[in-house]
Amino acid sequence: MRGTNSDNGTTDLDELTRGADAALQACGLQGHRGRVALCLDISGSMQGNYLSGTVQRFAERVLGLAMRLDDDQSIDVFLCGHDAHVVGPMKSGEHEGWITRMLERHPLESGTRYGHAIETIRRFYFPDAGPRSAPVTATLPVYVMFVTDGRTSDETVAKQQLTEAAMEPIFWQFMGLGRSRQEVRTGGIVGLVGRLLSTDFSFLEALDTMPGRWVDNAGFFSVEDPDKLRNDELYGLLMKEYPRWVAAVRKRGMIQ
Repeated sequence: MRGTNSDNGTTDLDELTRGADAALQACGLQGHRGRVALCLDISGSMQGNYLSGTVQRFAERVLGLAMRLDDDQSIDVFLCGHDAHVVGPMKSGEHEGWITRMLERHPLESGTRYGHAIETIRRFYFPDAGPRSAPVTATLPVYVMFVTDGRTSDETVAKQQLTEAAMEPIFWQFMGLGRSRQEVRTGGIVGLVGRLLSTDFSFLEALDTMPGRWVDNAGFFSVEDPDKLRNDELYGLLMKEYPRWVAAVRKRGMIQ
């Protein structure tokens, strides 16, 4: 895992923070501050990703980003299953084994409802969240890292919530855990097997490009195994669309 001290297996947050800092400088956001949130899919199909430590290691890398981007240098953690949960902050010094302790309080659930989770996060930052006729202004923008391995049972609600959230200074970065169909380009039997084993992220792709929003407030990418990405590669993906969104909401006066 990138950012792990091979001598004792602990996470080198300083290394992760340096990687995040380089990514922010590369996209012109050095000195930029906001709030960082992490929303994790806790449906049963995610079990392997939790047991392998993939989610823990990824959360630590998001924490590395928060050490440079977040005003409190922590992550607000939310969960998305059949229900949505507000877990609390993940901080430096408390991050080792954090996901294991979280699962003891919030076991995996049957079902996934993106819309319910999006609404919960919106109301956490903006208690009056709902249908809006005018954009909301805030001192700090919010960057939400939304991690899932599949689809949702409330697509209509999710589209509605994301559309309404476009008038709030919250950016939604969706990441699919799994092999995407669009990445399987090999022909013949190899390509056929790849497509059969791939995950259908078409709904998340649709959210990324959904029309009719006040501002484009979402991004999407998929990765089969985030552990295989170097820090610069991962942070580059996390910052691929966020800078354009920051510029757009600044232009509209949504962040001070």
